[in-house]
Amino acid sequence: AGAGDAVHHSANAMNASFLSDGGSAVKRGILKVTSVLTTAAEAPVVTLIRCTMPDLGSDPARRSRLLTSLLPVTAPLFFVFVERFLGVRSSITPAGASYGAVCGSMGSASLYIAWPHVKYSRVMNGILTVVAFVISVTWMDGTAGELVALLTALGKIHGVSETLLGATVLAWGNSVGDIIADITVAKEGHPAMAIAACFAGPLFNLLMGLSAGLVIATEEHGTIAGIHLENELVVLAGALLVSLSFQAIATPLMHKWRYSRGMAIASLSYYLVFSVVYALISVGVLFPGDWY
Repeated sequence: AGAGDAVHHSANAMNASFLSDGGSAVKRGILKVTSVLTTAAEAPVVTLIRCTMPDLGSDPARRSRLLTSLLPVTAPLFFVFVERFLGVRSSITPAGASYGAVCGSMGSASLYIAWPHVKYSRVMNGILTVVAFVISVTWMDGTAGELVALLTALGKIHGVSETLLGATVLAWGNSVGDIIADITVAKEGHPAMAIAACFAGPLFNLLMGLSAGLVIATEEHGTIAGIHLENELVVLAGALLVSLSFQAIATPLMHKWRYSRGMAIASLSYYLVFSVVYALISVGVLFPGDWY
């Protein structure tokens, strides 16, 4: 009986091991398929980024000669296309873009021929840095434009206010990078820099974003009159004013220019309450009538 139990126990152990190995094999297969599908989905975007953006993070000795030589053609065309400079009303016509591409191809050929001598040049690194900055901003602008169009379409389909989507989903997506950067800087021992970035980033977006949008709109359509001020925008402006006033008064007077844990909890609670109230006002549960 003891031998039979031992054999039975050994068989169960072998079956469990087989099932475990089989489960691991299935998991590895699923992970492999997922990795292949993810790589295939990312390939077009990654290829486009590598063709339009100079690779400054790698060793200059390993920098691609072909991809760097393509930049005089691909980077300007990508910028013109994304920023919508091509069109009926635009000053850049398809013929002009083609002429620019031809001139860029000459620059590409010259860069490809002179590559071994300019690979470590400071001037070349400076030029590539400027190109990387401009194209990175272009990528962010184009991505943000597509995201805004997607949110606008979703809002119209489901009857959700565009201002609600902009103040929640779009604002959160736009601020994730800033939050990660600020937390990283603070953990590295630079809290003053992180706090300054928390105020400087929204200030830049508010002043430059609003001003640039108004300049472009008035340039294309003339003086804009009769703008309807929605309730949500009034709530946003009021909440921002109250928050900044609290920071300006509480920080020096109550906390002696120090950010305490209590102040952080109060700020998070204030934002949570604001988000709930803003959503209720946006859907018409609170104050359904127009204020202005």
